[in-house]
Amino acid sequence: MASIRKRNGRYQAQVRIGSVSKSASFSSKAEARAWAAGEEAALYSSCKASGSYTPTNMAEVLLRYMDVISPEKAGYRDELTVIRAMLREDWTTIPIERLGPQHLANYRDRRLKTVKPATFNRQFGIIRHACHVSRAEWGWHFDDGFLGIRMARVKPQ
Repeated sequence: MASIRKRNGRYQAQVRIGSVSKSASFSSKAEARAWAAGEEAALYSSCKASGSYTPTNMAEVLLRYMDVISPEKAGYRDELTVIRAMLREDWTTIPIERLGPQHLANYRDRRLKTVKPATFNRQFGIIRHACHVSRAEWGWHFDDGFLGIRMARVKPQ
């Protein structure tokens, strides 16, 4: 959304989309609004036309998440251990456009032989959050349909 402010008797309009910022000054607020609306539309269309970044594989997503997001968490060291273990798995190096739900389902089934369902669900939450952050905050674009696998069923005690 554009911001318009009065400055030195003129109206300054500023538009920011992602990392691109443009501004201009006008004698009337109406001119500033019209310019801002046009610039926003142009910037949005150029962002859509140029496309956004697509990571090569899940390892790239997890590595950036480990560097940027994990240090802000209270359980930082535990999360690093989990992510490093995931990075040793073959499915993290599969090209992201070929990564399917069957890869993660196989990982889930193998992992459930060594950990309890609640542990797997907690660890799988890291993958889901990494994908969510990469799409919502970093503007990375990829199909995350592989996240639709069933979570492990936790039996009540």
